[in-house]
Amino acid sequence: MNWNKLLLFSKKYYPKLQQYYTVMKQILSLGFLIFFSVALFGQTTSPTAIVSAGNAVTVQGTYVSWSVGETFVTTLTSPSLILTQGFQQPDIIISGCTNSLACNYNAAATQDDGSCILPVTPSVVISSSDADNSICSGTSVTFTATPTNGGTTPTYQWKLNGANVGTNSATYTNAALTTGAVVTVVMTANNTCQSTPTANGNSITTTVLNN
Repeated sequence: MNWNKLLLFSKKYYPKLQQYYTVMKQILSLGFLIFFSVALFGQTTSPTAIVSAGNAVTVQGTYVSWSVGETFVTTLTSPSLILTQGFQQPDIIISGCTNSLACNYNAAATQDDGSCILPVTPSVVISSSDADNSICSGTSVTFTATPTNGGTTPTYQWKLNGANVGTNSATYTNAALTTGAVVTVVMTANNTCQSTPTANGNSITTTVLNN
C-alpha cells in the first residue's frame, strides 16, 4: 500500500467528508425533530396530519418553529452547501362553526361540527284586560306584554301616547285613560345570541264611552 498517496488523499478529501458528515447529522436531527413534533403535537386521521398547536425548539443548534397551517421549514448551511428541509400540511382540518350568520362563527374553521348557534329575533305582543278597549271613564285597564325570545330577564318600557310610563314590568295598569289614548311597549331582550336587543310591541288605542 502506498501510504504517501493515502496520506495525500486523506488531507485532500477529509475536510469535505467531515463537512458532509456534519450536514447529514443535522439532517438526521431535523428528521427526528419532525417525527417527534408530529407525534407529540399532532393528531392523525389518515391521510391527514393535524397540528393542534404551535411550538419552537432548538436541537443541536438548529432552531425550528411552527404553527397551525404554516409551512414547517428550516435551512441548514455550510461553507459550500445550503439545504432546505420541511413539510407543509395542505389538508389541515379545523372543526368549528362555518356559518357566518352564527354568533359562534369561526372564520378559521374548515369543517362544520354542527355547533353553530344562530341568532334569535325578539318580539313582544301586548293585550288589554278589556276585550274591545271601549271603556267607561275611570275604568282600570291592565295591559300585559307577552314576549317571544325575550331571554331570561327581559326589561319593559311602557309608553302612553309616546311618553314613558309605568315600571319595568310585564304589566301596566291605568285607570285614567282618555279617548284616543295609545299604549305601547318596548322590550329589551337579553339573549346571548340575538339579531337585535329591542322589540316594539303592537299598539292599543282606547275609546272612552259617554256615560
